[in-house]
Amino acid sequence: MENNNNEPIVLGTLKKEKSSKPIFVFIVLGIIIASVFALPYVEDYVKTSDNFIGKIYTSIFGEEEIIEEETIPTDSHFILNNQTNINLYNINLTNINLNNNTITYNLKAVSNTINLDEDNYFLEIYGSNKNLLERIKLTGNLTNNIEERTFTFQDLKFNSSTNYYGKIIILKDEEYEEIVLSTDESGISSITCQRLGDKYEYIFNNYLLKKINHTYTFTDISNINYYLSLFEEYTNLAKTINSLEASASITETNEGFVFTASLDLEKLDNNLNNSFYYLLNKQAKIINYDMKTEGFICS
Repeated sequence: MENNNNEPIVLGTLKKEKSSKPIFVFIVLGIIIASVFALPYVEDYVKTSDNFIGKIYTSIFGEEEIIEEETIPTDSHFILNNQTNINLYNINLTNINLNNNTITYNLKAVSNTINLDEDNYFLEIYGSNKNLLERIKLTGNLTNNIEERTFTFQDLKFNSSTNYYGKIIILKDEEYEEIVLSTDESGISSITCQRLGDKYEYIFNNYLLKKINHTYTFTDISNINYYLSLFEEYTNLAKTINSLEASASITETNEGFVFTASLDLEKLDNNLNNSFYYLLNKQAKIINYDMKTEGFICS
């Protein structure tokens, strides 16, 4: 039958879709982000064999091999000349000059400052056949400013036609050679080290440092300006020591002056900035060896 009203005929209706909720989207996104950040921790956890999940993982895949990074170069011998540039342990050593029995070199910290006295740093000197000839103890505080240092050997003389090599090492306490000292019934012993005007007496109890007696004798007044500068330096050192739980004195003589200090390290917080004022309980074998490498004669 024909519809003459020209009205649209409704054939059916579509069900209106529900709009998605924004909160659901954020929840899903949060779960994804959390999973990404958590993956490394989950991986470390399951690879650890001392937990339940880890034991299952390692029983299937086996334990992960741990490879330690080698921090010291295997070929660390450097030829010693004015082109030398050694960077190791935050130490930069350059511009080496070998002359007769003296070595001169520049030293600075690579990045942050470093107190070399906190560990056993040495510059080793090798001959042309890579045979160890001498060691030089590296001491003091290093900054980014270049310091020129000089050391004179007692028993080594450089040959200008020979190549010499070197490297920087840290000597571990257990690598020092043991020494035998004469001790009394209470375990007290001592080592006396002398070089030029300096005399250090180190007193030990069971081979551990307890006290230091230091005497410095200066007997040259030919350069009066140098004498007065040095006298002022040691006068200030005596004042500093006397302000602590220690004693020191300085006395002028006809030829110069004599400085003496007595340090009981069990009472003294040693921050006197002297590489030869070792800390409490330093081992006798280390002091004996280090002082000899500094050119002292010890007995």
